[in-house]
Amino acid sequence: MAKLPFKVGAGTVKVFSKEELSQYVSNPLYLVVLGEVFDVTTGERFYAKGSGYHCFIGKDNSAAFHTGKFNETQEDIRGLNAQAIA
Repeated sequence: MAKLPFKVGAGTVKVFSKEELSQYVSNPLYLVVLGEVFDVTTGERFYAKGSGYHCFIGKDNSAAFHTGKFNETQEDIRGLNAQAIA
């Protein structure tokens, strides 16, 4: 299982499995880009279920984030060039 780091306090890092991360789709709302976890709960109107960016919540959907193809869930970023993910 891949684990993702998340800073939860001064010097403290939380690492999530995919299964753990999938639990954060309502409150709190966690968005992952390139393995970095962001708590976007304060932007609930953009990220809650039914909103345009909900496809990014509770999983790493980095490729869609960078390509703009929000209807595709794709964690594998190997097809993106360095400029696309910079």
